[in-house]
Parts: sequence; C-alpha cells; structure tokens
Amino acid sequence: MRGLKLLFLIFIFYILLLLYFVQEENGFSEPKHEFFGVLKYNGRFYKYGENGEIYATASLSDAAKNGFVSCVTLDDLQISKEEFEGIEKISSVIRSQYTSEVCLNKRVVIMLKGIMLYFHEWGSLSEYFDDIESVFPYLIPRTRVELSDNGKLVILRGGWKWQSTIYSQQ
Repeated sequence: MRGLKLLFLIFIFYILLLLYFVQEENGFSEPKHEFFGVLKYNGRFYKYGENGEIYATASLSDAAKNGFVSCVTLDDLQISKEEFEGIEKISSVIRSQYTSEVCLNKRVVIMLKGIMLYFHEWGSLSEYFDDIESVFPYLIPRTRVELSDNGKLVILRGGWKWQSTIYSQQ
C-alpha cells in the first residue's frame, strides 16, 4: 500500500513537471517588457517600453519618480515613431530630478516650482540641459524661459533670485 502511494506521488510530480515544460514551450508566460518611461494620456498614466509600446498602467508615484511625457499621438497602443525618436533623444531630460513633465507636441518642459522651459530643437534641449539644471535653483517659481538653438536662455516671464531688491523698491 505504501509503495502504491509513493508511485502515485511520483506519477503526479512527473505530470506536473511535463505540464510546466509544455507551457514554457508554447509561450504561455507573460511577455517581459523593459521599462523606458511613463506616459500621460487621457488623464491616466501608462508605462511604455523600449520600442514605444504601452504595456501597463503606471501609478502616480512612478510618474513623480521618473517624470512623464504627455501630448503625444498613439497608434494602436504605440507612441508614433517620430515622437518616440524625440523621447529617446531627451530621455536624460525626462529623468532629471528637476523635470516633472515634458509636453512633446508643444515642446515644453514643465519643471519643479512651475518653471516652464520652451525649446525648438530636441538636440539643443539635450545638449544644454545641464546648464539649465545649474541655474535652476536661482529661478523664481513660475518663471517662463525659452531655450534658443545656441543654448541661450531668454526669460519670458519671471526672473532670477539674485536680482537686486533695490530696483523693485524704486
């Protein structure tokens, strides 16, 4: 009787092992995606992979931790090819500690303290963003800045903290 129970347990184990290997061969396991960033679309946050394909919903903490992209066009749960190339060029800007949102179609980077940075070229933004990070602590909240193609910052509204208060009193 004891030998029969042992034989039955070995048989069940063999069947389960066989089912596991058949499942792996048929590809029943979930596809694995490499996390690339967070996208805001229609008021919700989504994760997208290295090819621009949306594969899961993201939490608000994911968006706050990594920064997120908005104002994009989607084609069947995929970011359009042109826009994804732009995202790849400015991925370091999106993941910066000072960036909260990048609006692609409007070419605006919304930074902490409500600072809005307008830019014209993807290359100039990625090239000169280190300079912008170095002056970030000196910008007044809700300042609007434009980045020219040669790296010059133009203050559209707001200003710098180091501006003398003597002028404002006169």
